[in-house]
Amino acid sequence: MKKVKVKASRVEELALSSIQSSAMLQMLDIWTGWAAGKPAPVWAEVKLMAIPAPLIPMTACVDVIEGGKDFVYRYWGTGLTDLFGLDETGTRLSDNPIVSSQLILSDQLQAVLKDGCPKFFVTTIAKDSGTYANKSNLRLPIMDSPGEVTKILSLCEVERIGMEEYEDLKGYREQDT
Repeated sequence: MKKVKVKASRVEELALSSIQSSAMLQMLDIWTGWAAGKPAPVWAEVKLMAIPAPLIPMTACVDVIEGGKDFVYRYWGTGLTDLFGLDETGTRLSDNPIVSSQLILSDQLQAVLKDGCPKFFVTTIAKDSGTYANKSNLRLPIMDSPGEVTKILSLCEVERIGMEEYEDLKGYREQDT
């Protein structure tokens, strides 16, 4: 089987007002309800089963380690496992063998920590075949107790351009050889 190279060709933070996905807009409303006027909800108030059904398999949650020096995946959805070909549950972001992927994810998570509010990012992932996918991530801060973001809940949707619905992005997470 031919190894297909995949790379992030564009990474962009967009305003929350640019979200067009009804599931992500619904999730933002749910998160706002959990927060109940606080800057972010407390983890004990987060009900993962309230996440809109299409987003559950494409959801991940990281624990913030030492104020953002690293992140550990607390939860990694089955849809993400299918998309990238591995389950990251329990792994550290710093252990990601792809430095560029590690930096993109770290920058996005750091932005949520710095501003303490939801962020929306779109990453274009291109295959060497000329097909690509737009990967949208809504990243939501969570606290264990008021005042410090200790977790970030991430919800993902993928729009495939020229790709079949079953095509994955495993090469995006593989080390270049």
